[in-house]
This record gives sequence, structure tokens and C-alpha cells, in this order.
Amino acid sequence: MCAERVENLSKELRQEGYRFTRQRQLILEEVRKLKCHPRARDIYDAVKQRMPNVSLGTVYRSLGILADLGLIRKLEYDDSSRFDANLSDHYHLICADCDQLFDVDTSVLERLNTQGLEANGFDVNGHKLELYGLCPNCNQEKQGIAGESQRLSV
Repeated sequence: MCAERVENLSKELRQEGYRFTRQRQLILEEVRKLKCHPRARDIYDAVKQRMPNVSLGTVYRSLGILADLGLIRKLEYDDSSRFDANLSDHYHLICADCDQLFDVDTSVLERLNTQGLEANGFDVNGHKLELYGLCPNCNQEKQGIAGESQRLSV
């Protein structure tokens, strides 16, 4: 993490009454590095390689603080939380087979329009959209299996 980013993190934490620690710095670095929308345990495993004495509790608490400060996003899916360092507007697709999360650019759904709601008095200040399906790898595997079973039955 470059010195300017470290200083910004340190400043944001202090402004909110939190201490800047090496553990929090490493946790944020790992969330930013892992593009797979990691779970807390994934982040813990990555940080533990760099700092063997870090505890899982420290990782959970730090992720909560970083999410509260808006430095990362906490994503709630089913009964688990995942974390995302991509703070730009985007959606997610969850693969039904492998359980991976994939970023989906907002341009895919450009026609999503809130004007009708606003015309009826709603003040829309955000939204969340989850897409479910199969990722390319799982879809290809499924197609391959279906293709094989069709060949066998002929």
C-alpha cells in the first residue's frame, strides 16, 4: 500500500475514533487484492500468511469497521458475508453451482429506471440487485455433461 493510501486510511480511522493498526492495513490490502468477493475466513487465511499472529476475531472486527467507514462493502448472501473493495456502482451475479460472485457492470441494466417511483413520491437513494445463474465455467461443464448423456442415449 503506497504511503498516501496508508495516510488516508490512518486519517479516516482516527477521525472515527479507531486506531490505525498494521492488521487493519493488511486486511484492507487483502480485500483490495482478492477480486473474488472473499469471505472473512478467506481474508483471514491471506492475512495470516503475512502476519501469523493475527486472530480471526481481529479480522471480523476490522472488516466491520472498514465496511462502516465505507472503505469496503459488506455483501450479505444467504447466511454468509462477503466483502468487496470495488466501491463503484455495479451488480453481482451469484453462480448457483460454484457459489462464486461475479461483478456485472451497471450498463447491462441501463433501462432500470426509478423515474416512475419518484413520480409517485418515492425518494430512491439506492438499490440492490442480485442475479442468479451459472458462471461460464459451470455452464460449460453442465453443457458438456448434457452433451455426453445425449450421445450415450442415442
